[in-house]
Amino acid sequence: MPAAGKTAKSRSGCSTCKQRRVKCDEGKPSCRQCTLKGLECPGYATRWKWSSKHERHWRSSLQPQPAPVPDKKRASSVVSGGNPEIATSPRRRHDEAPGDNDNHDKPNTETTNIEPPVPTDAFSQWAEQASLQEQEENVSLPAVQFPSPQDSSTQQSPTASRRPSLALGRYSWQPLDTILSNTQIQVDLFTQDICKSLSAFDSTNNPFRMVAMSRARESLLFFSLCRYITAAFLNSGAVDTAATLAVQNAQAEILYRLHNEIAQLKRPTRTKIEDVLMAIIMFGLTTNWDGSNNPSIFHYNAAMQLYQQAYGGSWPYAPYSEYQQFFVHALVYWWMGLAFVTDTTKECLLEPPPSQHDVANHSETNMPEKRIPHPLAGVSPEAQRVLGQVGLLIHAQRLRCRRKPFTSMNQLQKEYEALQQAHSLEEEALSLEMPRADDFVDVGDTETPIQHLINIAEVYRLAALILLYRSFPDLLDSRLGFQEDQHQITESADERRLLWVTALATHALNILCQNGRRSGTRSIEQILLIIIAGELQKRTYSQHFELTEGSGSSSSGPLISGFDPLSPLSTSPSDQPMALNNLSGYEAEKNSIERSVLDSAETNCIMKSRNAVLERLQAIRQVLPYRSIEIVEELVLKTWEAGDDGNPNVFWMDIMIDNDWKILLV
Repeated sequence: MPAAGKTAKSRSGCSTCKQRRVKCDEGKPSCRQCTLKGLECPGYATRWKWSSKHERHWRSSLQPQPAPVPDKKRASSVVSGGNPEIATSPRRRHDEAPGDNDNHDKPNTETTNIEPPVPTDAFSQWAEQASLQEQEENVSLPAVQFPSPQDSSTQQSPTASRRPSLALGRYSWQPLDTILSNTQIQVDLFTQDICKSLSAFDSTNNPFRMVAMSRARESLLFFSLCRYITAAFLNSGAVDTAATLAVQNAQAEILYRLHNEIAQLKRPTRTKIEDVLMAIIMFGLTTNWDGSNNPSIFHYNAAMQLYQQAYGGSWPYAPYSEYQQFFVHALVYWWMGLAFVTDTTKECLLEPPPSQHDVANHSETNMPEKRIPHPLAGVSPEAQRVLGQVGLLIHAQRLRCRRKPFTSMNQLQKEYEALQQAHSLEEEALSLEMPRADDFVDVGDTETPIQHLINIAEVYRLAALILLYRSFPDLLDSRLGFQEDQHQITESADERRLLWVTALATHALNILCQNGRRSGTRSIEQILLIIIAGELQKRTYSQHFELTEGSGSSSSGPLISGFDPLSPLSTSPSDQPMALNNLSGYEAEKNSIERSVLDSAETNCIMKSRNAVLERLQAIRQVLPYRSIEIVEELVLKTWEAGDDGNPNVFWMDIMIDNDWKILLV
């Protein structure tokens, strides 16, 4: 008896059956469910597959195809940099059902753990491994309508970008594998929703959207990248096994494409290097969305070496091109997040390239034209660089304290050097000038004006000072002029110092709350909220702490002159103190802050500030539904709980190290 012919199934049925949540038999010309109900059957969208009929090698000579590798070796091969063909054959991946393999019963964590130990020549090793698979695939991309920049601006304004996503809600009930099989839905989600959520502001020149519009149409690398980011974004907070496998497959595919692109860089061009560098940056910033301890240090180092290959030979004081400036600021932003979780005694973390501001200091001509804000770094990447340097310094200090419980000369020398570096960073943070709104082009995002970006840059600067004054008390003692005498004891000075840090954190939260909850800056506020929340403790003071207003020696300096900590959510700019911006002045009056510092210990003030932090974290989760955001909230709550249990010296970084959380805090 001849075998019946097989027809391709859509595995999703017609859209009418999907909306009614009923099983569709996919009958022709109409399914049985639509026929019984007298409805018009819209038909079925067959799952797309990559066309491999016209593949050809990019070399003139044909290469022998490698032997197939068992399924259980897929993830380990991706990690080791072997033949990527085994894990990323589109035909094999899309034809597999979640239950086809016994290993699919549980998520394969090896695939996402793609960070091997970083050698000093990480990029070279990666390229050498990738050269084993030097093929160029001429694969037909699925037919899909990519919107133009003009269409994107007319479809949805930047103002609407900060409202709850209609597209995400419309497709949230569909299985992730079904969404990824429909390329039009995938592109719409990425260009209309995900690009906006990943940026501090939205405009028609959003670089992430521009990549999807211009490069994904003709590049398998960027098409696979958009597909992976869409899958990771939709599944970052879920625990569904089938969806997790879909994300891992998409991740394996983009890794395969990156390997091939790296192999072809033996004959590099500037455009080719920029494409690969952009793909690595976008991929690396997304690998930690699922909350795994994989901050992608390996890919950052690879991106840094690729940047040096592309721009290392240029004149050191030459003005940056548009692409180069974008890459510099993106790498600084990425490096800042890694600085808080990297143990530099065990892992290599390359320094980011110098910013345009540093280069301009050596240039003879200034650039009077207005600048365009960066979608990740905002208007002041210098503030993010300073915060990253502070985070790297303090993370190393906390690790030393845990590893060396006893005193030694070597340890004392390292602590002294750390204190000198902290003093230098304090001076740098205090002297950092914030840009003006007139210096930048209006991006057209009504919910994220330029002033919001300036506010968050100021909070980045204040966050660096908060960490320095908390971790290196001598800096604050010398800055405020604390003098111990016979009427004061050391415990009193410690209490006053902690109250000052709490008041400074509340001041920073005040500035941050000037940005509305729908502001696009919430996508880059995670690390700021952690630092601020860590100091929102219910401080107490002993009987030895007496107010001496007008006294010259015992009163403290004008850190937050005129600041009322009992109103942490004030949004009026006139209510914000300006004395902190001039903290470098040593001869300012020292009698205007005592009462405000004591008020910052009031329970009502602390509880209001804590509620403000939780509200902003919730606002972040509305646009970035990551598992890593849940870990951030858990870290904040654990810090408050430890402080309320009678541990006034609790530090959020210690809790993060205790729980072995290595999440990318950006």
